[in-house]
Amino acid sequence: MLKILFGFLLAIGSSFTAGMAAILPMEERKGGLRHMMHLFGLNSFQYWLGMALADLVIVLFPAAICGILLLFFEEIMKTEVVGEFFLLFWFFGCTLNIYSYAFSHIFNNPETGIKYISMIYSIGLFIGPLVVWAIVAGLISQNDDEGELL
Repeated sequence: MLKILFGFLLAIGSSFTAGMAAILPMEERKGGLRHMMHLFGLNSFQYWLGMALADLVIVLFPAAICGILLLFFEEIMKTEVVGEFFLLFWFFGCTLNIYSYAFSHIFNNPETGIKYISMIYSIGLFIGPLVVWAIVAGLISQNDDEGELL
């Protein structure tokens, strides 16, 4: 039970807080900070490279903390696979940041953007696929009971 609860809380927590990564670019765009950076000679590639490196470091901390805690809880995850979990969780957080930056271009106001990006993640990318796959699994099991193949 602890194993299932850990995975669920990790996924739901990440999906609800993923929109927070998009607030910084939205506030900078609203305040014109990137325009000022261009005036001082910083191009877009340097800006986004700096943001990506900062996000790699920021996402590293929750992945490292979860990895260290999992070393003490053998009932959740075997010790041999904690390193793989750490890398996957780190890449998962980086991927969420990339999607958050992509979704941030839809919204002009950072306050509404963070709310709607979190809704997109929680409903569209977390609960939505669960519902779709539950329906598909029901259809597959119904056809298997009748002896037919899809």
